Parts: sequence; structure tokens; C-alpha cells
Amino acid sequence: MTNYIKLAWRNIWRNKRRTIITTASIMFAIFFALIMRSYSLGTYKNMTDSVVESYMGFIQIHAKDYWKEKTMDYLLETNDQLMQKLSSVENVKLAVPHFESFALASAGLQTKVAIVTGINPEKENQMSVLSNKMIKYRITDTVVTKLSETIPLELIEKIKETRKKSFTSEEDTQKNITKIIGEENTSKFLDIILKESKISGNYLNQNDNGVLIGDRLAKFLKLDVNDTIVLMGQGYHGVSAAGKYPINGIIKMPNPELDNQMIYMPLELCQELYSANNLLTSISFNLKDKSEMEKTKEGIISALNSDAYEVMTWKEMNKELVQQIESDNYSGLITLWILYIIVGFGVFGTVLMMTAERKKEFGVMVALGMQKYKLGIIVFIELIILTLIGLVAGTILSLPIIRYFAVFPIELTGDMADMMENFGVEPILPFAWQIDYFVAQSLSVSIVILIAIFYPLMKIFGINTMKALRGQ
Repeated sequence: MTNYIKLAWRNIWRNKRRTIITTASIMFAIFFALIMRSYSLGTYKNMTDSVVESYMGFIQIHAKDYWKEKTMDYLLETNDQLMQKLSSVENVKLAVPHFESFALASAGLQTKVAIVTGINPEKENQMSVLSNKMIKYRITDTVVTKLSETIPLELIEKIKETRKKSFTSEEDTQKNITKIIGEENTSKFLDIILKESKISGNYLNQNDNGVLIGDRLAKFLKLDVNDTIVLMGQGYHGVSAAGKYPINGIIKMPNPELDNQMIYMPLELCQELYSANNLLTSISFNLKDKSEMEKTKEGIISALNSDAYEVMTWKEMNKELVQQIESDNYSGLITLWILYIIVGFGVFGTVLMMTAERKKEFGVMVALGMQKYKLGIIVFIELIILTLIGLVAGTILSLPIIRYFAVFPIELTGDMADMMENFGVEPILPFAWQIDYFVAQSLSVSIVILIAIFYPLMKIFGINTMKALRGQ
């Protein structure tokens, strides 16, 4: 076998141009396939993370008919024993209680319908890492006025026109300000921007009397940390629900639609507001292994052992998102296979040319006593080597690009950003960084190329020595 590999290696470099053309076609195929698939999977992950991991969980329990009616006539009675029992179900990572309803949120003359969600702050933070979404720096009109005293007017105009003006950390602020005013100006003015835009704010604890509010909702209501928000709605059994609450902090939700409506408050405070003590609208679950979601759902149903509950996966609760992902995924796979077919024909054309050019060479080798199957093995190894070179080169070429956009996703602006926000998705184009699609795309390209290998092998096993020696 070592001798076969040596012969194959020497053969492929006898015609360098042909080798470069073949490996280049394979390299660009795997390069574009990896880039396209990484982008698609990153987009799907962004969609699901925006809704699933940061809000509803992979599985939810409701009272029967709650999801259909979505009113407070259908609430869950809960206790510590039930929560412990659900948390012990196999593959359940976390069971998080929620009380969710709507209210009119008011501040001054501004009023907006908001989603009010009662949470257990500690468990919610374990599920959605809510504390990491707390805004630490916020460029408001007041901040812009203060900055204009120090920073040149043209830079102020750029800051005013940008879409993103709220940041969760100093690093986040620096990265985005650099995109707006450039690295040189950022190094000059970053300290003053951080100083003027810094806001106080604390995450909730179970005994707090305050709330967390979404960034877009805060901007609409013109509210800041330590301001007061008024909530008015309808509570359990039709009683009035009204209250005034200080704003503990402002959060930035990945999903723009939620960011424009969301208010979080401690669970007991929320139950008190809606006169629904010890009642929940849902219990959300995060899982250890997402692929075992259906099996875990069955385990939860068995643990409940009651018809009074309804257990649903996120795919059942958000069918529109599932359909959107599936349709886009199928169209993406069709595009990939069109690319594979084009590359397959390109490689086949090269193999066809190679076989025709080497017909006399094959005839001489067979005439000198080389068995046809050994000649077939050498040609097979040649094409395998070409494939491996192309795959490795394409993968290496794509890695830095995919990694960069996985860490620093493309931020959309203008109409495209507005369109994505209308779908409730953060306006970014992230790339996925995971091993499975690297393997899948490499195997797909390899299969297409292996199909092309059959032609020269058939020609070799069907070779007529006399005609081959005459070049026929």
C-alpha cells in the first residue's frame, strides 16, 4: 500500500496544472459550503435563542386550555413538592416558574401595552442569564448634549444616527463605539463617553419591590433607572390590578419584540399585583440534552400524572418560527446540493480529461504486466489525495472567516434591520461555530467526488491493451 501511495503522489504532480484545477474546485466547493451552512445554522440559532433559551424554555407546563385561551381563568396551582418532582425528571436541567400577563405601562403622558412577567430571579438568571443582559451604558439625548461640549459635532452626529445606543459592558461599548467613530477617535473619547453614559442598575432579588424593563420599552416611555412606572391591568377573577414600581434596571433582550414590551418583577410581587397568590401561568424547562426534548416531554407528563396539565414543546408553541426555519433550511440545502452538482461535474470533467490523456499510459502499464485492479487502486488513491488536499485547504480557508463572524456577527442596518425586527429577531447575521456541519459538508463533497471516480475505474477495468497502446 505504501508503494501505491508513493506512485499516486508522483502521478498527481506530473501534471501540476490539472492537479491545481481539480483541488481548487474542491477547495472552493467546501469553502462556500461551510460559509453558507455556518451562516444558515447561526441564523437559526439566533432565532431560537431569541425566543427559546432567553424566554419560553424548551418545554412548558400550563393548566389545561391555558395556551389556547391565554387568560387568567386557567392558572397552575404549585408547591415546592411539585417543583422538586419536576426538577428530578431525567434530562431536566432547570424548572423555572413564571407568572405572565399584560398591563398598561405608563410614565407621564406615554402609555404602552407591556408583558409583565413574574420570575424567581435566581432560577431565571440560571435559565436566560438575565443579569448579563443588564445595560451598563446608555447614550440618551441628555448624554449626547453633555458629550457635545467635548466631542466634535461630526462625531456626535454619527453617534446620534446609530441604531445601537445601549451596551451591557465596557467592552461592548468600546466595540460598538469603534464601529461608529473609528478606532482613533474611540481611543481619544472613550473615557468621557463611558463616564457620561454609565447608568446604575441592579438585578432583582426575591424580596425586591422594583422591576426590570426592556430597553426599547424604556426609551418609548422615556424612563431611566430609579424612575417609577405605573402598571394597570386586570387580575385574577376580574379584580383590578394596579401598582407603582421603581425601575431597578434596564435590560436588553435579544428579541426586539420582547425588548419593546417586557417587564420583569419578582414572582411574589407579580402574584400580589394580579391577586393570584401561589398561582402560575407556566413552568418552563431548560434541558441538558436538547435532542432528547420529546423524550423529556413524555417524562414530565408521566411525572405529573394528571389531565389538569398541558405539556408543550417550544416547537408546538411557536409553529411559525419552526416553519420559517424549516422552509429556509430546505431552500439552503437545495442551494448546497446545486453547488455540489456543479462541482461534481467540474471534477468529472477533469477526471474525463485525465483518463483520456493517460489512456496510452494505462495501456503500457497493463502491457508490462500490471494487473488492472492495482492500476485502479493507484488511480483511486490519486483522486482521494486530490480530494483530501481540496477539503483541508477549503476548511482552513473558511475557519478564520467563520470564527470571526461567530464572535463578531454582522450587524444589519436600515430596511433589512427593520424587516428582521418585524419578525421578532435581533438584526444580526451570526455564524455558527460547531463541528458537526464541518464533518457533514466534507462528507457531502466527498460523496459527490467519489461518484465521479467510478468513470476512470470503469475505463481501466474495460481497457483494451492494443487499442490503448495505439492511443485509441
